[in-house]
Amino acid sequence: MSVASVFRKDILDVRRAKIVWFVGSLFTLVTVLFFYQVRVTGGIELFDDVLLGLWNVTFVGALFIPAIALVAAYLSIAGERESGSIKFLLSTPISRRELVIGKFLSRTAVVAVSCLFAFAVAAVLSAAWFSALRPGAFVGIAALTTLYALAYVAVAIAVSAATATRARAMGGALGFYFVTNLLVVFGDLSIRGLLKYLLNDVVGAGIGEDPLTLLTMVISPTQSYLAATQLAYPTAFLEERGLEPAELAWYVQGEMGLALLLAWLVVPLAVGIWRFDAATIGAVALSATVDGLTPDPEQALDDGRSESQSVDRGREGNRADRRQDRGPDDERQPRRRADRGPGRVGASGEAGSGDGQDGDRDQVIDRRR
Repeated sequence: MSVASVFRKDILDVRRAKIVWFVGSLFTLVTVLFFYQVRVTGGIELFDDVLLGLWNVTFVGALFIPAIALVAAYLSIAGERESGSIKFLLSTPISRRELVIGKFLSRTAVVAVSCLFAFAVAAVLSAAWFSALRPGAFVGIAALTTLYALAYVAVAIAVSAATATRARAMGGALGFYFVTNLLVVFGDLSIRGLLKYLLNDVVGAGIGEDPLTLLTMVISPTQSYLAATQLAYPTAFLEERGLEPAELAWYVQGEMGLALLLAWLVVPLAVGIWRFDAATIGAVALSATVDGLTPDPEQALDDGRSESQSVDRGREGNRADRRQDRGPDDERQPRRRADRGPGRVGASGEAGSGDGQDGDRDQVIDRRR
C-alpha cells in the first residue's frame, strides 16, 4: 500500500460524511446570499459590485472555512486509532509518514472541492447579475481561500495524529478554532487586543500596531489569510475600505501574509508526522511497519514450525522422565483384568464367563425378593 492507496481508500470514507457536505453547502449558500445582497443594495461608487461581494465573502470565509476543514479532518487518524482499524493499515507495507500524507491529501481534496465549488457558483451568478466579473480578483480570493482551508486541514491532521481518542481530537480542534479564529476577528476581545493590553498597558513595552499585527499573524492562520487577501484587491478599493497598504510595514504586507499562510500549511503537517511516528499503537509487532518493513510470511511459518517441534520434543522428554520414575516394581504390577477372575472377564463368550454371570444374576434376584 502507498500514499495513493491511502488517498483512494480515505477519500471514499470522507465523502460519506454528511456533516462535511452540509458545512460546505452552507458556505456555498452564504456566499450566494452575500452576492445577492450586493446585487440588491448596490456596491461602492466607482467600483464593481463583485469586489464588494468578494470582500464580504472574505470575512465570512474566515469563519466558515476553518469549520469545514476541521470537521473534515479532525477524526482522520484519531477515529481509526480509537476503533482499532489503524492497526490494519499499519500492518501493510506503508510507513506512518505515508499514512499521514495520504490522509492529508484526501482531506484537502474534499475541502478544496467544497471551496472552489462555492466560488464557481458565485462566479456564474456574478456574470449573470453584474456588468463586470473581475476575474483577477475572483481567482486570487478563491486561491487564497483554498490555501487558507488547506492550512486548517494541516492543523486538523496534526491534532488527529497527536491524539488517540475522538474526544481529545475534538477538544483540540475546537480549542484551536476558538483561540486562533474566534479570538482574532472580534476586535478588542481578540488575541490582538489581549496582547496589546498585556504588552503595552501592563508591561509598558510600547509596541506599535504593526508588530502586534505580525505577532497575531504568526499565531493565527486567520490573521495571515486576512493579510494575504490584500494581494487580490486593487489598492484604491482597499483605501476605500479603510486600509492603507502603503503605510503598513513590510512585514505585515500581503506577501508576508502569504508566506506565513504557507508556513501554516507545512509546519503543522510536519509536527503531526513527528508525533504520529512517536506514538505507541497496538502491539510491539507493528514497530517493523514504522520503517516501511513487513514481516516475512515464510520466516513466520518457519518460526511457527520450530516452536511446534520444540513443544513436541518437550512432551516426549516428559513422557521418558515419567517412565524412569515408575521403576521396575511398577512395571511388574499385574493388570486389573487379570485379577478379576474367570467370572469377571466380561460378555466375550469365553469358557466360564457365563457361569459367573448367571451366579451374579441369581444373587441379585434373591436380594430383591
